Amino acid sequence: IGAPEELTTRYLDALDRQALAVREALGDEEPVRFAAAAFGGGTPTFLTAGELERLCDIAEKRMGADLSAVPLSVETSPSTATADRLAVLAD
Repeated sequence: IGAPEELTTRYLDALDRQALAVREALGDEEPVRFAAAAFGGGTPTFLTAGELERLCDIAEKRMGADLSAVPLSVETSPSTATADRLAVLAD
């Protein structure tokens, strides 16, 4: 299920670069706080569990989101909502 690993790796690399650029543009003078987080724009659970972990790391480490402290919404499908993927999102 999902795109070839090479394609998703390149996508996550690009997302990481974009997140870093946004973070740098916002600066550090006033900390950015997240009231909620939402992963969508397709079906994020087409990503493997490892790729979902990387997506969460980008949100937390690059953007400063505390995904355990805010409501998290994730677009999904019953065919891709596997136990390993859901476990990543539950953490």
